[in-house]
Amino acid sequence: MSAPSLAAAAKETIFDMLQALTSLWKKVVRRNAMA
Repeated sequence: MSAPSLAAAAKETIFDMLQALTSLWKKVVRRNAMA
């Protein structure tokens, strides 16, 4: 595995994690707004 592909994979993983956190955050905010 070369360095560029490793960096690309890491970037993709971080992006996926950020998206998951964002959707989770939106759910929490929505729940708090309804409460």
